[in-house]
Amino acid sequence: MPDDNDPLILRLLAHGALDAAERAGLDALLDDRVEAAAGEVLEAAGTERRHAWIVLRGWCLRSRLSEDGGRQVVNFLLPGETCGLFAIVFRRAEHEFSALTDAVLARVPTPRLSSLFASSPRMAWLLTWLAAHDERLLEEQIVRLGLKESPHRLAHLLCELQARATVAGLDNGEALQLPLTQAVLGETLGLSRVHVNRVFRELAEAGVVDTGEDGGIAITDLARLRRIARFDDHHLVPGADGNRRPSPVATPPAARPGTQKPPAA
Repeated sequence: MPDDNDPLILRLLAHGALDAAERAGLDALLDDRVEAAAGEVLEAAGTERRHAWIVLRGWCLRSRLSEDGGRQVVNFLLPGETCGLFAIVFRRAEHEFSALTDAVLARVPTPRLSSLFASSPRMAWLLTWLAAHDERLLEEQIVRLGLKESPHRLAHLLCELQARATVAGLDNGEALQLPLTQAVLGETLGLSRVHVNRVFRELAEAGVVDTGEDGGIAITDLARLRRIARFDDHHLVPGADGNRRPSPVATPPAARPGTQKPPAA
């Protein structure tokens, strides 16, 4: 059974303690584990969706491919985040789901997901919250692409990924290393490699980022990067925006004195 340091458990515990039955349900979701190498395609566009995915270790991404071979990265997925929770509704994959780094994932068959939704209303609510979180990330991506100039666009994405990495337990307090190449950033932000390189140099000269290990990116001054991006993480950190709510599935309140119905004859 996953422990309290598991990224998925950490996210769900923001909504209250999980009882033994709920822990057992999560354990069943996570028992089919898949190891993926960096670059491996786990779900191809146009194929039937038979599973939902939960990232346990490493980074993954969702992308859309064009007929001429171009790629638009739609979203990154970090440990504790999910892809395809609504595969029980939309059976055809429109995106490609792949591993950005070496990764470990839980593969959840759609019948098992349907059974959990039917048997545990509170777990259904928690899983729906995970899907709603993904929707908010997609909304931020649309705003980034449509309203932000390229320096703010890149700075905002890096700030968001840092905040999500912290929630996933990946931030050790040192300069955070993001496994992102400038090519992948260009595919995410709709910018050419030349443009990404120029913007990255501007941020590096400002002292907020640097080239990290293995060609990735290191955030060296997060506070200043946030100011450049005008970044607010209230939509990412559980409870930060006052949206931490108890599950709507609760034990009915006890009847008030004098209102109890007499037992049936």
